[in-house]
Amino acid sequence: MATIFQLEEKKVDKTMYAKICWRSDWISPFESPWGLFEKFKHANEADMKDILHIFGNERVKALKNPSSNLIRDLINLNAFDPSKLLEGLQYDLISTNERYVKSIVGVMPDWYFDGPKKFESPIFFRRELAYCEQCFKKGYHSIFHQFVLLSDCPFHLTPLKYECPSCSSKIPYLLLRNEFRAPFICRCGYKFLSYNDYSLIDWKPTSIKELRSEVVKKWININDSQVERLASLFIDPNFDWASMPNALEKVYDLIKKEDECKSLTDEFDKHNHYVVSSSSYIKNIRGIKEKLEDQVYTKKYFPKINSDYIWKMKYLEFIKELNQSFEITISGLAKHIRKELSDHKTCIKHFLRSLEEKNNEPICPYAYAYLNWRHSLQNFSFLRGVDNRRTPDRSEGPYLRLPPYFSYQLSELYRYFRRETEDITLESRASLKWGLNRIIVHFAYHYFLNWLEKSEDFATRRVEVGTIPFDQNDVPFYIAKLPWADNESYEFHWWKEKKKKRSCIFCVHIILLRKDE
Repeated sequence: MATIFQLEEKKVDKTMYAKICWRSDWISPFESPWGLFEKFKHANEADMKDILHIFGNERVKALKNPSSNLIRDLINLNAFDPSKLLEGLQYDLISTNERYVKSIVGVMPDWYFDGPKKFESPIFFRRELAYCEQCFKKGYHSIFHQFVLLSDCPFHLTPLKYECPSCSSKIPYLLLRNEFRAPFICRCGYKFLSYNDYSLIDWKPTSIKELRSEVVKKWININDSQVERLASLFIDPNFDWASMPNALEKVYDLIKKEDECKSLTDEFDKHNHYVVSSSSYIKNIRGIKEKLEDQVYTKKYFPKINSDYIWKMKYLEFIKELNQSFEITISGLAKHIRKELSDHKTCIKHFLRSLEEKNNEPICPYAYAYLNWRHSLQNFSFLRGVDNRRTPDRSEGPYLRLPPYFSYQLSELYRYFRRETEDITLESRASLKWGLNRIIVHFAYHYFLNWLEKSEDFATRRVEVGTIPFDQNDVPFYIAKLPWADNESYEFHWWKEKKKKRSCIFCVHIILLRKDE
């Protein structure tokens, strides 16, 4: 093996590349820049500054302290000079990395960026390092490991890790500065490599033939028609991917080639997969009010008013109808939950009375969860106004009144609708309402279950909640398939993993009632 070269000179010349300890056959297919630079640092006893000094572009070299995250970024590699990387590593790192990122993450539907910026910050790419212990032992880290839809290593089919096994610290997917004590050695001293003698390592490349995940093999070879189908899917980038093992299989099920398809029942049972669909002509459905507004909000009826202002009046009516549909949807779900809580109808009245009288009467956890759920979801002015002939706050305005707890997902979907059409007011409202309201039901129901989990403790302590006391969790993974053509339907897919056992919740009023009987 070549003699390890300690970088002492700070002037880069042609002779420096000859002194570098490096072999291009150390590089494996789909190897990440993170893993490659860790290997380089190890072989040359180099650090971040050395790498930027040798391979950095002139802009970076002019900086006194080039250590910002933008400089250390390993997705776009903007701090590096392509010709210097090619000469020093005998490898076109920048274009190869871009090709790998696009083949893995770039085909995903991107709801945030259009055009050339699409790949600058891919939303389905992990910002913190995920790694396979088996791969790491031989100094290999793959770009596959950074894809959020993968939870297992595609080479070893073992769960990915997200922190140091010893100190539990997270590792950024950046050119490391001082996060590691030395290459592949955490600050706590934990050694990721399996070699006993860290000074003598012959990096053995990982072959693409070692790729064992069938869905990953298919994913990197999807065709144009599959990419088109993928573009019609709304996949929530804010999802807790750790709670959904191997989401890639579920996504691929929706875009698989026709000759790959088995019976839908088999596939649905395999992953506890459920789907509801709209009618195939939903994009053509237009209500009477909708048709009337198309005729009224024109220059014919408002000849003296500016065309932009006429459109704003029509848009206000459009928004008002969407907001009303949201209220109807949530009220309908609340009615369904009240039926499920029919044994606790009196408990709700007891709780409302105790709020009015400010007494210390025991609170039923189910009543507590239900009233707090509606109060926070529908923006009631105060808790005792729920189910007590009061109405939620309905402030008017040219904006959607989205449920606050999951408005992010809804606003992203609505932004997409606006971006894909010249005039959103001409789109079928039945179509828009179906898509948005299905997501509302999905989140709102599991939002209630979250309240229910906290209710027994909070009700016992009579906690008056100011801010929502938990993060949204246990929401089943979902994908919305949007209709592109007029004869296509909406599809809402969700997957239920094995149900975790919920602790029994006891209602004090029912216990007392049974004692009296």
